Amino acid sequence: MRISGGRGRPRPETLKVSVGVKEGWIGEGELTFTGLVALDRAKLAEAVVRERFRIGGVKIEELRVDYIGINSLHGDASLPRKTVREILGIVSVLIPRAAITPSIRLYEVPA
Repeated sequence: MRISGGRGRPRPETLKVSVGVKEGWIGEGELTFTGLVALDRAKLAEAVVRERFRIGGVKIEELRVDYIGINSLHGDASLPRKTVREILGIVSVLIPRAAITPSIRLYEVPA
């Protein structure tokens, strides 16, 4: 193979580096709710997710729930809103690698 006609510049004095660290496992999920009780339903979904982790005995290092349009930018310092008609909830979880056991679970859904 022959390559010709390439151009370039001298090597830069400094380089950028992207570093990854194996500190744990991060998972993220999204749920969207609409309607007059969208925020209530999103908060119920958060409670269900937290309870599922508790029931499963999952050791969580960090769990963050953002309601896009409500608290995703300023967290608890966000101003309350009178009406909310749509919510995108994002759940981010950091679980220590030692707490992860690879497994497959099958759930049967009643007909």
